[in-house]
Amino acid sequence: MRLIEINRKLTIIFIILLIGLIIDLLRKADLNAKQDALFKTKIATLNKDLLEFKPWVTSRKYENFIEGKKIPPSILKNPVYKNYFSENPNTLSIILVGTSVDCGSCTEEEIKIWNNFFSQETSHNIKKFSIYHSNSKENLKNFKKKYQNVFPVLGDTSFSFMRALEIQRTPVILFLNNNKIIYAHIPISGDKEKTEDFIRKIKRSLL
Repeated sequence: MRLIEINRKLTIIFIILLIGLIIDLLRKADLNAKQDALFKTKIATLNKDLLEFKPWVTSRKYENFIEGKKIPPSILKNPVYKNYFSENPNTLSIILVGTSVDCGSCTEEEIKIWNNFFSQETSHNIKKFSIYHSNSKENLKNFKKKYQNVFPVLGDTSFSFMRALEIQRTPVILFLNNNKIIYAHIPISGDKEKTEDFIRKIKRSLL
């Protein structure tokens, strides 16, 4: 009888713990759903802000050519890239596209600005990586040594991404939502204004 009583008490404890676990899981699921909905609203705000206010339209001809393009299926299905791009409408991505002929000082100055942004909580839901186009293993090694900690480096020796997007100038920073480029710019040494202005827009929209 005593053993039966012990088993009954253990069963009650187990049921209580199970109910508590279920309640906790439901609470977390509800919280995650609310966070997803809030982030989706913030992304919509950011997209609207970028579309309605572009002071660079008349002076940024190359960037304007890139903006609005969708990442083509050939890239999304490419084994090199398929784990990096997301068709989730709630996904924001920042990509540094580079080659071995890039201006080193321009890129380094740009990376410092983004590194400061990535250290802030506002950026935690944004994917970031870089695509480096070069046939040289040594160049790729040096690029990774400089930028891997800020923009994880993906090497592309076939230049498939640049060809698919018709990218003619690098380095270029691309900001994507749902695999569509909604912002692009060429870093210029000594000119931080475009980058800092864009980051202010991100912060304002995603706070």
